[in-house]
This record gives sequence, C-alpha cells and structure tokens, in this order.
Amino acid sequence: AVWERSVAFYEEIREKHGQDDTVLVVTHGGVLACIIPYLRGFSITDPYVQAKNTSVSIYGIDSSGLAQEKLVNCVAHLL
Repeated sequence: AVWERSVAFYEEIREKHGQDDTVLVVTHGGVLACIIPYLRGFSITDPYVQAKNTSVSIYGIDSSGLAQEKLVNCVAHLL
C-alpha cells in the first residue's frame, strides 16, 4: 500500500508541475524507499533502497518526462 500511495503522490506532482518548476518534497524514508526505485525504473519486487536519515536527493525531469538523478541519498551536510 505504501508503494502505491508513494508512486501516486509522485505522479500527481509530476503532472501538476512543468519541466522548469522547482518542487520541494520533504518526507520520511519509507516514501523515499518507494520513490527512488520507481524513478530508477524498478518495481515493488526489486531490491529495497535504504534511504539514509536526513539525506537529500535531487531529481530533474527531462522533456520526455523521465527522471534524471542529480543527487541521491546525500548526507554531506552532516559532515
């Protein structure tokens, strides 16, 4: 259920905002553990992604609507 809700949330945001919009999403690790694999093209049955506490991930959306990873699971701000 978390996978489906997380993916639906992402798709809703992607549909509401244009390619040039900046959108900030703040969430917990469970949602990130669903959204990051989804953006990478994996399904719910693929290996789990461990989202690090307080990590920052940045994605861009290209003209075809595909997510482009710019920064994933970064915790450099903690150093």
